[in-house]
Amino acid sequence: MTVPYGPNFVGKKRNSGFADIRSRPDLVSQIPEAAISCSLKSLLVAFADSSSRLFTIGCDLGSGMREVKREVMWQEATYR
Repeated sequence: MTVPYGPNFVGKKRNSGFADIRSRPDLVSQIPEAAISCSLKSLLVAFADSSSRLFTIGCDLGSGMREVKREVMWQEATYR
């Protein structure tokens, strides 16, 4: 994969492509995954701040609930 990369909607893939939001928190509202998740949107806005030492190259958002001992478990993951 190279950055920037374009959208990919082949088969089951739902990737809207790369968006450089560094120092541009106003662009977060254009990221489809951020429109679905307030938590993700807040995280991306923090990453986009000009003082942030972190940045993102992509988002992957999906439901991954499973029942474990009658409790719902959520999992978060990152790419390195």
